[in-house]
Amino acid sequence: MPPAPARKRRNDPWTRRRLGVVAALVVAFGVGLGILIPFGAGGGENGLDLNAPPVDPARFAPAIAGLGADGEEIRLPAGDGRPAVVTFLFTECPDVCPLIATTLRDALDELGSSAERIDVVAITVDPEDDTPRAVRRFLARFGLTGRMDYMIGSRAQLRPVWAAWGIAPQPADDGHAGHHVADESVHSAPVVLVDEDGRQVGKYVPGIPFTARELADDMRRLL
Repeated sequence: MPPAPARKRRNDPWTRRRLGVVAALVVAFGVGLGILIPFGAGGGENGLDLNAPPVDPARFAPAIAGLGADGEEIRLPAGDGRPAVVTFLFTECPDVCPLIATTLRDALDELGSSAERIDVVAITVDPEDDTPRAVRRFLARFGLTGRMDYMIGSRAQLRPVWAAWGIAPQPADDGHAGHHVADESVHSAPVVLVDEDGRQVGKYVPGIPFTARELADDMRRLL
C-alpha cells in the first residue's frame, strides 16, 4: 500500500478542524462575523502568507479620521506607507474586547522594537461610555498605553466609520431600569490587517480563536 500523502500546512482553506468550528459558530456569531470575508488561510490574491483568513481580493481600507482619548488626531491610512491593525472595542466589554486587547499586547511584545513600525488602532463601538478617562484606564489595564490609538467620539460622528467598515456597534442604552449596554457584548469585533498600501488583506473574526503568536507573525509579514 503506498504511503499516505503528507498533509499540507498552508494553502488549504483552513483545516478540517477549523472548518468544523466555523460551521458551528456562524449562527452563534452572525452579527459578529465580518462582512464579505472568505474563510481561508494562505496568501490569496494579495500574495501574503497570513494566518488570518484573507480578504481576497484585497480591498482598500475605509479612511479613518477622528480623535483619540488623548485628544490627538487619528488618521488611517497614515500616509507614510505604514501597515496597521484595526479593531473595534469598548472599555466595559465583559468578554471579547479584553481578549482582543490582551492578544494585541502580547503580539506587540513578541514583535519587540519592530512594533513601532505598525499602527494599532481601536475604534469605540460604545461612544457613550468610552470617555477619555475610561479609555485611558482601559489602555493602562492592558499595557497598551502609547502602543494603541483608541478613537472616540459621538455616535453621530462614528456612525459613518462603522458603516464603512461593516461594523454593528453596541446599541445605545434603552433607558430601562436595570439594563445597561455593557452587560453584554453584541457588537462586531474583527481584527483587520491593513498592508502598507492601505489594503485590507486579512481579518480575524469573533468565534475563531487566534493566538498572539499568529497575530505577531502576520504583523511581521505586513512589515
